[in-house]
Amino acid sequence: MPLTCRRVLTVARIAAFALIAPAPAASAAPLTPAVLGAMQRDLGLDATAATARVERQNAAAVIDLGLRERLGAAFVGSWLDPATGSLTVRTTDPAAVATVRAAGATAVVQGDPNATLAKLDRAATRATPSVSSWYVDAPTGVVVVEGTRAADAEAFVRAAGADYVQVRLVAAVTSPVAAPLVGGVSIGNERIGCSLGFSARSGTRSYVFTAGHCTDFGGTWRGANRVVIGTVASNNFPTTDFGTLNVDTTAWTPTGQINGLPSVTGSTEVPVGASVCRSGATTGVRCGQVISRNVTVNYSGKIIYGLVRSSACAQSGDSGGSVTSGNQAQGITSGASGTCATGGTMVYQPINPA
Repeated sequence: MPLTCRRVLTVARIAAFALIAPAPAASAAPLTPAVLGAMQRDLGLDATAATARVERQNAAAVIDLGLRERLGAAFVGSWLDPATGSLTVRTTDPAAVATVRAAGATAVVQGDPNATLAKLDRAATRATPSVSSWYVDAPTGVVVVEGTRAADAEAFVRAAGADYVQVRLVAAVTSPVAAPLVGGVSIGNERIGCSLGFSARSGTRSYVFTAGHCTDFGGTWRGANRVVIGTVASNNFPTTDFGTLNVDTTAWTPTGQINGLPSVTGSTEVPVGASVCRSGATTGVRCGQVISRNVTVNYSGKIIYGLVRSSACAQSGDSGGSVTSGNQAQGITSGASGTCATGGTMVYQPINPA
């Protein structure tokens, strides 16, 4: 019998924000030299292949969004073949197969693994620091628990009363990629240095999005030129990982521009398998593929829900930076495992919930 349990996450509600972006163009903006270089370095794609991939996955993202809305609770996952751009959707309802196929995607009928994920989430405080994260592996539908010690991960699964869970060992736990304030970081205060994510507006007020574990430090924030941006407007950490800063001075003009990446024109989320790029103060532009969505991460006892994991790397000081796919905003850099020198992965807070 298909499982139908759904997890509902409530976060602090502060205001309705709109990303600051130029008017949508009739066609996607060309990829910047920084993005093309990063996709060549990180994904092995030349300019032609990189452009074609982004165009294919943008088209797939539109199909994915439409099917999420049409299928509702029967939509329990999706993933993209990065080579072909073909989209596969997992559904609990056999009657939805025709709808999926008519939209141009492949359908897989399977029970909902999110019920198992919900059990792990409810037991999150019982995870030791060596238990790094847990999520649904989109192509297989298997719930995965990652950690540096198999015994700790297995004990956590037993404590949660979860079945059909795969334990995967990782070399290092995922941790926030913030750093003490040093010269060259994009934004920070007297205690921490992070990266700017996106500009946003609510009514007549302007704000800056960054990581919640950054705004958790409070204080007055400045740019790399030491000019004051403003104070913390809201902080959502832990549980989620985003925060906003007031833009308190006229010295700053919020825009939709991102260092090394195309300006954003929207925020359509791409599925698993699509490529994303991020911009951060420490390591610049880095690209990778979406590995999994709805990832729960354990930051030494502080549990963060609903993150997205990508094969793009990140390091200290990149926290809060922009994650995009083409000209579509995807999220805010949250944490990383490994380094850009050794080949790490990162997790980001999706921008739309923020």
